[in-house]
Amino acid sequence: MPADAAALVGDQAQVYAGNGTEWLLEQPQEVGGLSPGESGFLRDNPWALRRSCGTIIHRMVANALREAGFTYFTIGPDFSVTLEGEDVLIELTTEGQVAAHVARGGEYLVAQMVTYILAL
Repeated sequence: MPADAAALVGDQAQVYAGNGTEWLLEQPQEVGGLSPGESGFLRDNPWALRRSCGTIIHRMVANALREAGFTYFTIGPDFSVTLEGEDVLIELTTEGQVAAHVARGGEYLVAQMVTYILAL
């Protein structure tokens, strides 16, 4: 069952990531898009495109799964859900960042890692 929760997060993230950066940046703040301040930062720092898109993906997944009982965190593993009395931690990231998350230790060592591929 915990693997199903991780797969749900990963599948939802891939739906959004698969739409590409342009689509992600067009999303309104109400559904997880960037705030005016974040958009301004990205405009001044185009190197932050992937990071900004990752933020949007995380927020949109959080919004989509909130009613299913998932909690989103901005510090530590990204998602938590309780299934059959067991707390499941899920870290959503890109393939290239998995090792960096694991190297942090702590809860990242027990979190299920799920990845997405951002369509550029």
